[in-house]
Amino acid sequence: MTEYGLALCAVTCTSCGQLCLKTASRKGLFSPAGRERWVKYAWLIAGYGALLLAVGISAYTLRFLEVNVLVSLTALSYPLVVGLSRVFFDERLTRNQWSGLFLVCSGVALFNLA
Repeated sequence: MTEYGLALCAVTCTSCGQLCLKTASRKGLFSPAGRERWVKYAWLIAGYGALLLAVGISAYTLRFLEVNVLVSLTALSYPLVVGLSRVFFDERLTRNQWSGLFLVCSGVALFNLA
């Protein structure tokens, strides 16, 4: 696997981890005892596990890529999370939110690649 493939795996793990944490937060903090509470904890464990895996992959990827390139590639997780939230949670963004997302991603890429 190439260094860019590893970076994209880290981005994917980060995005999946954020979606798992979002799913857990939708279950509610004080859900009733029993099965629902364990489902929430399963989503939390999966989310934090995916984020931990992303950190490990990113650290390994730093052997092959420079930090500025890796940080620029990890900015892809922002639009990926938004897109997956649209698919799984039916969330909609306003035009201003899309503009802000574009500006943040562009700023991260320009700042780190300059």
